[in-house]
Amino acid sequence: MSVRTARTLDELSAGLSEGFKEFSSKIRGKRVLIKASLGYPKPPPFTVDIRLVKVVASILQKFEAEKINLIEGSTAINGSRPIARMLGFDRIEGVEFVDADDAPISRVRVLNGTLWDHLYLPKILLEADFKISIAVLKVEDGAKFYSGVVKNLLGMPPRRIYRGKRPWARGKLHRSLSSSIIDLFHTANFDYGVLDAKIMLRGMANTGKPHEFGTYYFGRDLLEIDKRALTDSGFQQAFAPLAKHL
Repeated sequence: MSVRTARTLDELSAGLSEGFKEFSSKIRGKRVLIKASLGYPKPPPFTVDIRLVKVVASILQKFEAEKINLIEGSTAINGSRPIARMLGFDRIEGVEFVDADDAPISRVRVLNGTLWDHLYLPKILLEADFKISIAVLKVEDGAKFYSGVVKNLLGMPPRRIYRGKRPWARGKLHRSLSSSIIDLFHTANFDYGVLDAKIMLRGMANTGKPHEFGTYYFGRDLLEIDKRALTDSGFQQAFAPLAKHL
């Protein structure tokens, strides 16, 4: 089963402990990278619940990961490091926080890209043995688009390369957002995703309204995680912009 669900953190913890067994050879003694959604200086559901990240980190530590990094590249003016400090993500035991905008980068070829023939990405992403995306489900007004474990990856390309008119944003990637997301998804090659839809956000990503939904989604197929969560919550049309590129 590529997508599983849980209703509580305890259920999720048990499910992840079982699910990670499939990847034990990529975790034990290896480098793990967590991409967590910390785009705004606000508490959940605008950002990922730190308790969820701590659960994931604890399980990875039980699987004896050699090193665990947590990465984010916010579009907030001051970047992701102040957000991490404010919300405590830079103080999770056994986890080292990395600001994607400060990290060394490499030019990576995009195979069969829909828009890009290459992308600049943090070297730490390319060096990681196991990669996991942790995000909150957010659905725009009118269900025109959404944020989930796939769009979460958009926080890694450095702003200094992809900034547009606004220096703190990645305007070049947003010129064709769905194409950029799909190209990044296929290039980054994440192994696992955890989507927090316990309380989903409806409206703009930084000003929307919380809505109780009550479910965590997790598994190795990030696209299916997002699609399943959107279908279950009644917003399946929000997946359409990505689906046309698949």
